[in-house]
Amino acid sequence: MLAEVFWFEGPDMCGKSTQIKNVEKRLTEKGYKVLTLKEPGGQIVGNEIRKLLLDIEVNDIEPLDYMARRSLYFADHMQKLELIRLMRYKYDFILCDRYSPISDLTYGALSEDDEHYKSVKLMAFSHFLEIERLSQLLRADKDIIKHHLFKFKISKEDLATRILLSKRSDVENIYDKKNLEFKERIRENCEELYAHNLYIRNDKTPLRKVFNFFSSTYDICAEHGEEEITDFIYQNITYKTGGK
Repeated sequence: MLAEVFWFEGPDMCGKSTQIKNVEKRLTEKGYKVLTLKEPGGQIVGNEIRKLLLDIEVNDIEPLDYMARRSLYFADHMQKLELIRLMRYKYDFILCDRYSPISDLTYGALSEDDEHYKSVKLMAFSHFLEIERLSQLLRADKDIIKHHLFKFKISKEDLATRILLSKRSDVENIYDKKNLEFKERIRENCEELYAHNLYIRNDKTPLRKVFNFFSSTYDICAEHGEEEITDFIYQNITYKTGGK
């Protein structure tokens, strides 16, 4: 059996990383072989790219150019697709924390207020998505391996509460340093993207194509209990194989 791939996407503090751990544990206990990945990072090349993108010391010394950052995210994503292709016969399920074409959109092009780069940003992401489409055609990933997406949402109130109650003492990357206002903007970007209300061209063509890669998508509301969410995700993942 070929592995099926499940991507977990959402704003900071939405609980996706916690759910990946919960679901991986439950699947493993049921006898499934599970590989967990993350974007950016996860393997040797990806971890080096992640350091360049997110390491606080590296970015303090030499901040990355906007387009250089986009290119690194894309390089990591393509490396991840190749890894998934190689691992597809060894595992039942592959779970990945973030899907770069979405994360890079909500955290990148839509997260800054600098109007000077607006046209460059829109062009960059239009290009990113076109390359993503081309990569699907070249690798035929959509036909070889089924990809699924869990879209996590969190309310403005829950986001503020979780940040306030967060026990995260260590600042691990450049986004951990961001304030509530920035994280609320990311949350809003995710909501708009999920609702297909974001555009990449002046003709108001929506960014729906970013979701065309997936065989199925599922909405996850962070307001539900942790165990309830784990049950929902587990049931939908194992439904694909008839369950154990």
